[in-house]
Amino acid sequence: LFESGNDKSMDKIICVTAPLRVRVERVMGRDKVSEIEVLRRMSNQTSEEERVIRSDYIIYNNSNENEDLTNLRWQVNEIHTKLLNLAKK
Repeated sequence: LFESGNDKSMDKIICVTAPLRVRVERVMGRDKVSEIEVLRRMSNQTSEEERVIRSDYIIYNNSNENEDLTNLRWQVNEIHTKLLNLAKK
């Protein structure tokens, strides 16, 4: 979104973030690639810190386990409610 400049055409931006180690492990598992390959890909992308700064809402997805789904649902519902309230104005 940020790399292409498409963020400028969005009303609001939601960033889903997680610790670097969690993100690397997820991509390695999903794409069946090495840690070096994942880090190489990430080096070509907007940094996580920059995405967080440039986003309007942040969802923190800190866990690899399903135990955190309740927290994720709560965060999504909070943002959803805020966006609905903006739409009513």
